[in-house]
Amino acid sequence: MKNTTSNFERFTDKNLEWEILSVVKRKIETTPIVIAETFYIVYELSLRKDFSWYQEHALSDVMQLCYIHGFNTMSDYIVKDKNLAQSLLSLSQNVDSDIIRSLILNMGEIISGAIVRGNRRTKDMPDSIIDLTLALLAIKSKEEVADFCCGTGDFLVNAYMRNPESHLTGFEINSDFVEISKIRKLVVLEPENIKELIDIYSDNLQALVQHLEKQNNQIKIENKDILSDVVPLEDTNKAKKFDKIFCNPPLALYSETDTVKRNNLPFADRIRTMDWNFVAGIVQRLKDNGKGIILLPSGCAFSKLHFHRNAREYFVNHGFIESVICLPKRMFHFTNISLLLIVLSHGNENIRFVDASEVYERGRRINRFSEKNLEIILNALNQDTGISKLAGKNEIVKKGFSIFPKDYVIPKEELGVLSEYGPLMPMEELTLSVSRGAPIMASSLDELSSEEDTGFDYITLSDIQDGIMGKTLRHLTNIPKGYDKYLVGDKSIILSKVGKPAKFAIVHVPEGRQIMATGNLFVLELNRDKIDPYYLLAFFDSPEGNRILNHHYDGLTIPSIRIQSLKKIKIPVPSMEKQKIVAQKYRQYQNNLVKAKELVQKLIQSRADVFDEGMKEG
Repeated sequence: MKNTTSNFERFTDKNLEWEILSVVKRKIETTPIVIAETFYIVYELSLRKDFSWYQEHALSDVMQLCYIHGFNTMSDYIVKDKNLAQSLLSLSQNVDSDIIRSLILNMGEIISGAIVRGNRRTKDMPDSIIDLTLALLAIKSKEEVADFCCGTGDFLVNAYMRNPESHLTGFEINSDFVEISKIRKLVVLEPENIKELIDIYSDNLQALVQHLEKQNNQIKIENKDILSDVVPLEDTNKAKKFDKIFCNPPLALYSETDTVKRNNLPFADRIRTMDWNFVAGIVQRLKDNGKGIILLPSGCAFSKLHFHRNAREYFVNHGFIESVICLPKRMFHFTNISLLLIVLSHGNENIRFVDASEVYERGRRINRFSEKNLEIILNALNQDTGISKLAGKNEIVKKGFSIFPKDYVIPKEELGVLSEYGPLMPMEELTLSVSRGAPIMASSLDELSSEEDTGFDYITLSDIQDGIMGKTLRHLTNIPKGYDKYLVGDKSIILSKVGKPAKFAIVHVPEGRQIMATGNLFVLELNRDKIDPYYLLAFFDSPEGNRILNHHYDGLTIPSIRIQSLKKIKIPVPSMEKQKIVAQKYRQYQNNLVKAKELVQKLIQSRADVFDEGMKEG
């Protein structure tokens, strides 16, 4: 084959990535397996391009190598399509093997676009999360390290590159991901003298494979459901134990009841989500001085559902939870939500809680940790800081075995400044009641709606704009039986349950009317002997109050605030005289804002009428 010069010599890694994929896309569907195998074939061909036998033997050599390892998909396509084979050979002649090797080792993001959305394990692990995880695990030479649910091998590759003297084992139930992990394993383990070995074993490829497997066995990949090794909690797990374990399980994985119960876990009898089963799998496979890390959705930390609450009680009481870190949102490509990073070990009397939800550098697609961010988080794990606190078991029991960092960590510096304005009092001491709006479905609400003014109105989240409740509310035919308790009292505060930033407003109930709040609202009936409603609105609307209020919003997809958290929010409460001064100024600005909005609406309407009025004048 003629060795021609091409643009590949000038390609960056992204250029090369695009060119390789474009060769394949013209022929076949680019599935994750096709992408991974193509990159591997181009890499192996690039290692052979300088040998005199390249033209005759290179492609058959690499195809044989793929068949030995069981990478058959692209090999079968190449056998059927000689043009595809020719394209890959031509491309590889001018490919820098170091660049293609780097692309394979960072393949997670490359293949993520070709994988069906919705399965967390299909997505790549961001470098920031890997950096934090490896810093926490502090893997040492010769240690046995496992990655449960290893996906496509992001953690394994990075762990090996940071400490090649450790022994790594990846477990993955998805056979396609196992193959991709094995491809990355082969590439990362290849020695620096690989070209020399290829030349030495040019006539005996099987011997080359055996030599490499014997010399480089630090990484093993098993196609296995890691939960199959979980045993009843009172039993001893006889499966192999590890010094360090990492687990990034599927998000909110559900299974049939009998599958969950097969492990005989006492907390697996009602809810079929598998989150805590993975935690059990880790603690059962940790050595006495071992450490494990798992990523879980934040709801696991505070949900009152039987399954979650009982699981937390078990793991807290048995001292398996060392620390819990609340991660920032948008750290992953596959979700915008924040996750929890839970550190597991044996014999913990206390738990360190870290709220790192605001510790990050903003990115275009995902957020990330800078070195300074990592330093702040690691420091917070060693001592109480503005974002961390060490809590004992008694405190955790009082909070219903919540292990959600935001239930323990409050922005102390912020509260320290606010305390100068007056004593800090929790919301529950300033209210006569804090209640939810009516749990009524939108379809049922539509059936109860009335075009006529009946004297019965209802408020929804959309009625709150810029801290002001709309003047025109929708009407109800009547207040349904049993829904009287959802009626809003005059000068109550309504607050959004979901979404950030929080929305809030004061409700004025005219004499003779009744107003019902709907489900996405909280209603705060204030003790007006202690706090002025407009003063509270002014606090919520201030930068300080807004930060503290929004600090407590969290959730899987849409941020929300729990009623328990709302009651615990601390408010600076100065004298009533001072409150009245703040309230009067705030109310005046609100009135001015209402007038300004009305003027804007009139101007908009007048602008819309210009054409018709102008034409009529003629």
